[in-house]
Amino acid sequence: MGRREGDAEQRKAAILDAAEAEFTTHGYSGASIRAIARRAGVSSALLYWFFENKARLFAAVLTQRIAVPAGLAFPAEMLNIPPTIFLSGLAHLYTETIGNPEQVKLIRLILRESEREPDLINTLSETIVSRALSPMRNYLNHQMELGNLRRMNPDYAAQAFFGMFIAYILRRNILQEPLSQQMSTEQYVDAAVSIFLQGMVTEEGANVSIEQLPLDALAGIIPHEAKPLRQTHKIELEP
Repeated sequence: MGRREGDAEQRKAAILDAAEAEFTTHGYSGASIRAIARRAGVSSALLYWFFENKARLFAAVLTQRIAVPAGLAFPAEMLNIPPTIFLSGLAHLYTETIGNPEQVKLIRLILRESEREPDLINTLSETIVSRALSPMRNYLNHQMELGNLRRMNPDYAAQAFFGMFIAYILRRNILQEPLSQQMSTEQYVDAAVSIFLQGMVTEEGANVSIEQLPLDALAGIIPHEAKPLRQTHKIELEP
């Protein structure tokens, strides 16, 4: 990377950090481009060179705070990992990602400002939900084709899966509902995944064990890999 490119990346990072500080302190409506530029130590013109308007800048701040781990990037190797082995780790990883304190702070900001700035809800959807929905839809559709999952609309199935965890984080971390705060996140995620699998997994898919998969395909891919590697997820299906 050349010096100019390095300087540009540093300035962009400074702008994003300054923008996050201004947004969380003053709200979306109260934060000004001039104040963000001043905090970042750059001119307003340079800020506009990186981001065409405040909405784009806010979307970049939100996206930056979602550090997408390998598990949420859905590399090609994941498509063939059976859901009884893969989905538990994915669910824990997704819940940890959207439940990150910095992420929660920005979600609260969006909800607080959404009445005056309705487009912020679209920003929230695009950065938190949509980035995971499309690859999840492809994964579920592939598993249906393999016969491991029952046939249904994969878009609905993907939304149902992630919706269980978005709703939990909303109740626990955003609304700070006492009942959900008393719950164990790990136990809730395990229960939600179990319910999802009970409704989706076929008899063939329920009998797939970890020993049937090449371990090198699992290493570094399955989130919380220690858990599925220790045990085979046996789903008992009702007749």
